[in-house]
Amino acid sequence: MNGSPAQKAETAGRTDRLLTERQAAEMLAVSPTTLATWRSRRRYSLRWVQLGGGRCIRYRLSDCEAFIEAGLVQDEPEAAS
Repeated sequence: MNGSPAQKAETAGRTDRLLTERQAAEMLAVSPTTLATWRSRRRYSLRWVQLGGGRCIRYRLSDCEAFIEAGLVQDEPEAAS
């Protein structure tokens, strides 16, 4: 089975925890300045949350994890000789 509704809700709550810009940058191994640049230029599909009229930026943990997963590159099989 896939777990009870209560377990699913608890897991979703942890996954959708809000990260500060610094926490998200650390998770993605970039600087907070890089995240700010990505936001202003809309360079990547990493979503963010604006709170307090846009002065407070947060990232959902689930969005950061999805961004990392989307960047995975599958190794190509070695060519046969």
